[in-house]
Amino acid sequence: MIKIAIILPSLKNVGPNRVAHTLINKLSDKEGVYLKVFYIKKELGLNFTCDTELLTLVNVRKLYAFDVLHSHMLRPDVLVGLLPFYKGLKISTIHNIVTEDIQYTHGSVISKIVSELWFRIWNRFDKIVVLSKVAKKYYLGHGLKSKKLEIIYNGIDLDIGSNINYEDKKIIEEFKGDSTLLGTLCLANHRKGIEQILYALPFLPNYKFIIIGDGPVREYLENLAISLNVRDRFFILGYRENAKDLLKYIDIYLMPSRSEGFGLALLEAVAAKITVVCSNIPIFKEIFTERQVSFFELDNTNSLIQAIQNSISNDINDAYIRLKQNYSSDTMARLYHELYMTCKEVK
Repeated sequence: MIKIAIILPSLKNVGPNRVAHTLINKLSDKEGVYLKVFYIKKELGLNFTCDTELLTLVNVRKLYAFDVLHSHMLRPDVLVGLLPFYKGLKISTIHNIVTEDIQYTHGSVISKIVSELWFRIWNRFDKIVVLSKVAKKYYLGHGLKSKKLEIIYNGIDLDIGSNINYEDKKIIEEFKGDSTLLGTLCLANHRKGIEQILYALPFLPNYKFIIIGDGPVREYLENLAISLNVRDRFFILGYRENAKDLLKYIDIYLMPSRSEGFGLALLEAVAAKITVVCSNIPIFKEIFTERQVSFFELDNTNSLIQAIQNSISNDINDAYIRLKQNYSSDTMARLYHELYMTCKEVK
């Protein structure tokens, strides 16, 4: 029996926690594996198939009973990295390019300070999982040792869900009308680059754009849409727990991100067999090819318009095959299980 503790910032329904949730769902029935989730902040949202417990100064000692401590994001990494006299295996999954991610949310000064702290913490781990070749190259260039780094792509369940919220369905269909509906699922912040779509919309008169989600730049986007005279063709539905179930109502999925650690929503759109247009950042070009999705240059409105118009030629079936072969939850879970078992034997 191998005992694995997954340490998360919270149970909130956000990317890194969703990855852990998917991983646990796949491993919880595996013979000889015991899983438990510990979380630091009392923010709920995801329901796990294993036991969960809020981590405090009183019960932190429980971590010593586990063979593997697998942490995700800053506070869990700090806690595990600094845990004294622990004899088991410490693993961290890095879900982003830290300097870029923090810079977009907190500025360059905070990014530099936090990043340097985080790198020092990672040096205390036995293994670091990164999500792509792009990420591995980045972290090797910033001093992490090659023998510590493992690439495991994020994976999703290929069944995107068939739940129908008829109220949301009616709202989306009434907004869409006879137009071609562009859409994205996201927490709208500056890193997501949503404003690029609004700048293109005046040149796409037969298209409308919907965001399934919310975020700190909502007011900015709404005001921008007014100034561009496209407010009637732009709609923010708001946060939905079942967001991926609404993908079926979108004609073309847009992902104009300026930076991403991976991009789960991109996989979910392909799983729904929807035409995809995304920015040409390195991680997206590693995940899919130009035959499978349409790429555009960041902050180039003409490039975005052309990508949208040309996306009709995307090979959606080929993209789905690539997804099934490389980015399924089964593949991700198998690779993590192999990592846990191999490292435990070495330890």
